[in-house]
Amino acid sequence: MSSTKNPEISRAVRAVICENANPYRYNAKTIAAAMGLRDEYAAYELANPDSTRHVWAEDVISLFLCSGRDPRVFDEICRQVGAVFVDLDKFNHAQAEVPLATAMREASEFFAEAARDLEDGKITPLERVHLEREAREAIAAVVAFCARVGVAL
Repeated sequence: MSSTKNPEISRAVRAVICENANPYRYNAKTIAAAMGLRDEYAAYELANPDSTRHVWAEDVISLFLCSGRDPRVFDEICRQVGAVFVDLDKFNHAQAEVPLATAMREASEFFAEAARDLEDGKITPLERVHLEREAREAIAAVVAFCARVGVAL
């Protein structure tokens, strides 16, 4: 395994730490404490791609929980291995109709995007990125609905 940090995961960690580090949500000191780091600078160091401090699984879980369940780091890790992250907890208390409506909306957005992109007979790299995002959102919504109503996949 390479000794360098994964820049895309570092970028996601940095985004979560920096965007959630405000006095109205969680500040860097709170995030650092929740992650078991010595101070707020350690939280920023974690997000620095040039740092020798690597992001461990425990860091990702702590960051997810202390940032109000911000999924971006999990999303990036899953994207890199061809998986989809689904936060089932956000659907635990919803009526079954809520995740169903979300799944239908996300799927229709994916198909609409695909139809637009295929009009000229080719998909550009930027269109591929957008399609991937829409597909992941649609898959996550369908999985969340299935989990909510007890359908095993």
